[in-house]
Amino acid sequence: MPDRWRGDAVAMRGVDDTDAFARALINILEDADHERERLQLTHSALLNMLDDFVSDKGRVDDTQRATLNILEDFEVATSRLREANVELTQLDVLKSEFVAMASHELRTPLTSITGFATTMLTRWQTLSEGDKYEFVGIIDAQSQRLSRLVEGLLTISRIESGALRTLKTKISVGDSARRAMRELGVTDVQVECDDTLVVLADPDHFQQIIVNLVSNARTHGRAPITISAQAEADRVSIRVTDCGAGVPATFVDRLFVRFAQAGAGTSRASADGSGVGSGLGLSIVQALVEAHGGDVWYEPNTPTGSCFGVHLPGTAAVRGSQVDA
Repeated sequence: MPDRWRGDAVAMRGVDDTDAFARALINILEDADHERERLQLTHSALLNMLDDFVSDKGRVDDTQRATLNILEDFEVATSRLREANVELTQLDVLKSEFVAMASHELRTPLTSITGFATTMLTRWQTLSEGDKYEFVGIIDAQSQRLSRLVEGLLTISRIESGALRTLKTKISVGDSARRAMRELGVTDVQVECDDTLVVLADPDHFQQIIVNLVSNARTHGRAPITISAQAEADRVSIRVTDCGAGVPATFVDRLFVRFAQAGAGTSRASADGSGVGSGLGLSIVQALVEAHGGDVWYEPNTPTGSCFGVHLPGTAAVRGSQVDA
């Protein structure tokens, strides 16, 4: 073969090789594009999966938080239910004790009245005038005691039913306190109140407040017992103090709790039967004072004894109205 032809054949093979290389390169590039597209699809799928995972995790977290909140609310509700059950149990015990004590307190004056009345009926002709007078006096005193005890129970009933009404008027603290002591038949209580001090209160409720506080002091405290009053801006503070042993520290928080008594199982009957002996006296005081927009408190007396105080609306709140004795 001539050399020129041989050279042309080599040149033609070179062209064929170049075309093949180009086609191969194009195929590689196309495959690379396809692979890149697949990688992009895979990457998008992975991102979507990651987004779904994050969303699922968020839902799981929300569910977990909601579950925890439900559990916490359940624990709070359970705790409150336990406390309510404890309070109901305590209240049931207190009411049972109160029913027993009220029965005793009611029975005591009734027994005395019945006994002395029967004695007078059966022995009228043989009794001396002095005995008759004495027996009638005992019957009268026990009747008043019974009346006051029943009134205390009725007051509690009106308070619980929301039917308590207060007919407020201007009252002289000193005059009203002394009148309450006279009607109570008490002569050993010092009334140290300025007659010009005036409160706005229901006269009957004010007298019951004073009577219950004094009865509590006479029953659980020791003489001297003092009623004092002091003006404080637009209100008047009234204190009843005694010089007894005071209130046990463990009982102070329950002083004004209805039916509560410091000495469970012991007789706490008062001479006036106002309800102090049944664990009602101080709770009645608190309810009556709060019905007048006031407040009550306890503090140790100096050097010994107890001091029970109340705040009632004073002269600044009632200026211009008529004062009742």
